[in-house]
Amino acid sequence: SSIAGAVLISRPEFLFGASADRSDSSWVGCVLALASGFLLSGVFICARKSTSIPMTALSSCTALVGSAMFFVLPLLGVSDESFEDLLASPGQVLSFIGVLFLAIVSGIGLDTAGSVMCPAAVSASVRTASAMGFGYAAEVLLFHTPLQPLTIVGAALMLVAVVTMATTRV
Repeated sequence: SSIAGAVLISRPEFLFGASADRSDSSWVGCVLALASGFLLSGVFICARKSTSIPMTALSSCTALVGSAMFFVLPLLGVSDESFEDLLASPGQVLSFIGVLFLAIVSGIGLDTAGSVMCPAAVSASVRTASAMGFGYAAEVLLFHTPLQPLTIVGAALMLVAVVTMATTRV
């Protein structure tokens, strides 16, 4: 059900035809997402095998390496950001950065703890399912974007696969 869910969510063009809401850079996003998933699997495995290392050290290492990526991303040339809008309201930007900082630090710490305490496959699957669920919730609540019926069915199928795997492995 996980593969069927992924197909329904991603709606590949060779099965569903071209989509009007896709940009020309969607293939770049897919490649980056695939690379991210591959690299995150290494984080889960390393965290699981590093149970003797304090979680604060593991979290700090993850945050340090992840922070370095923020300097690499602009080199990929996937966006054309302008800082003009940011300079217009610096107080709002600083507030957003503070909230984002707390969310990221908390996420890294909780992700590391979950990866150490659960088998790698379970922590990776639960993380992916929760990121998917909260991502869709944010999309609907914050951006007022309606979900497509196939996306809902696909997400439900993926969630069923994760719950099935998690309950049989834990």
